[in-house]
Amino acid sequence: MTEDREDALDRPMAQCELRKFLFGNRVEAVDPESLERFTIVSYLKNGTCQFILPSGEAETGIYGFEDGYYWTRYSKFRGGKINRFSLIPGKNGSAQAYFADGRRAYLQRVLGPVNP
Repeated sequence: MTEDREDALDRPMAQCELRKFLFGNRVEAVDPESLERFTIVSYLKNGTCQFILPSGEAETGIYGFEDGYYWTRYSKFRGGKINRFSLIPGKNGSAQAYFADGRRAYLQRVLGPVNP
């Protein structure tokens, strides 16, 4: 039996889908309520990630994929702790991120590949 497209939008991305969405891409993160941009994150192919806030503040961290989640860790942002997220596909190529504990995080959209 095939999965209907509406149901597919309610399930988290599989590990391969997470990699395709993030790996080597620049991703915009917006507040899901106000739709205001929070940051743009570049997920480099070497396992580092870099974000820049609208204020110009920037930080480099690391990221990876594990057990159906992607994780990030920055030295300052979010207290320097590892945070794990799932992504649920949305409309127009967006995805809603959720912390591993189920709290909603930022709405994400791929802007394109990271410049080499």
